[in-house]
Amino acid sequence: MLRIHRLEQPGAPPMIRIEGKLLHQWVEEVSAACQDAGPVLLDLSMVTFADQAGMELLRSLIAGGVEINACSNYIAELLQRKEVRCP
Repeated sequence: MLRIHRLEQPGAPPMIRIEGKLLHQWVEEVSAACQDAGPVLLDLSMVTFADQAGMELLRSLIAGGVEINACSNYIAELLQRKEVRCP
C-alpha cells in the first residue's frame, strides 16, 4: 500500500509525503503527483521499501530538480549507493 499526501506550507514549495512501499505499480501515480505540483519537496521518511522501479523514479525526480526533504535510513542508503545525497 502507498499513500501520497500533498502538504501546503505558507511561503514554501509544496511538500509531497509518501508513506508505505514504493513499488512499480505506484511509480506513475507518484511521478504525476510530483510533476503536477511544480517545484516540490519530497518527504520519504515513511517509505519502508522501494523496488527497482521505485528507486529509478526517485533518481529521475532528483535529477529533474525535486528536492528530498527527509527520508528513512533505508532509502538514504539506497540513494547514497548511487551518489545521491539525502538529508
